[in-house]
Amino acid sequence: MLVLPSKASNPGRALSGGWSKSGNMTTGNIQQAVGMQVEFPHADEYLVQFGIQDGLAAFPNAVADIDWSVEGNTVHRTISVSNGAAIAGCGQACKVRIRDASIINTGVGYAASVQISRGNRASLEEPATLVPVVPAGATASGGLNPTIGIISVASGLPPVFNTVNIPQDSGVISVFITAAARGAASVLTPLTDADGYVVVGAGATLLKIIPISELGRWIPLGPQASQLFFFNTMAAGNPRLTFSLTYGIDG
Repeated sequence: MLVLPSKASNPGRALSGGWSKSGNMTTGNIQQAVGMQVEFPHADEYLVQFGIQDGLAAFPNAVADIDWSVEGNTVHRTISVSNGAAIAGCGQACKVRIRDASIINTGVGYAASVQISRGNRASLEEPATLVPVVPAGATASGGLNPTIGIISVASGLPPVFNTVNIPQDSGVISVFITAAARGAASVLTPLTDADGYVVVGAGATLLKIIPISELGRWIPLGPQASQLFFFNTMAAGNPRLTFSLTYGIDG
């Protein structure tokens, strides 16, 4: 159930100059949500900050949907929520909804909060982020279970690949990817550009090829990018390639 501030607690503008809301969540419960909707005195830049309590017990995968509106037009953002996560935007009004997207350790309670005030996000090297849920069996080499930001690709020739769709209308502007391979006794195997790569595509159009050596940093994505293809170019019998995926969100 979406929890919205009452008129008594949100009379257009709080006495402090800011707005906040909190509520209880449960991992794995997609029906619960904590949210608020605020109409500002005038269009300006505002900062949305989030808090997660009891997170160490629940290990939640909480996600926030933020809608910035000006004169009826809306810009949407989606980010992963952790304690201290923040995103800024310009708007005449803002609607925030925190929802749970946990796929492990379900049924555990935790508290989530959101606060909005005038300001902008601190200048950091990292943007606001979104760690996606990767569906089970999405491709020929997809696993049996969904994951949070992990793509596992088997070895074999011709090269095996796994496909992940880039979230649209969420403000994705960049991607941070790492790659690793575990050999015998789970020892990490050194990787070279000959072992795999990532392709950024827009439908059938190839936009960018990212070799192994270029991973481990923020890589810009164009607005037309719609898919990521993760390739393992090692012959059968070699280790699986495991990629981690985090999106950078504008704001």
